[in-house]
Amino acid sequence: MNAEMNVEKNLRQPLHKTMKNLIKYRYLYIMLLPGVVYFLVFHYAPRED
Repeated sequence: MNAEMNVEKNLRQPLHKTMKNLIKYRYLYIMLLPGVVYFLVFHYAPRED
């Protein structure tokens, strides 16, 4: 039973670390959004040629 709990804990750990980093660097991701939106709209939007 203890081994099963350790496996579950190890599976949750990367997700927890990822979420912690997302929260820690949230302002950097927010600043990145306009550039990503620009790239998606002007480089992948259908164009009339």
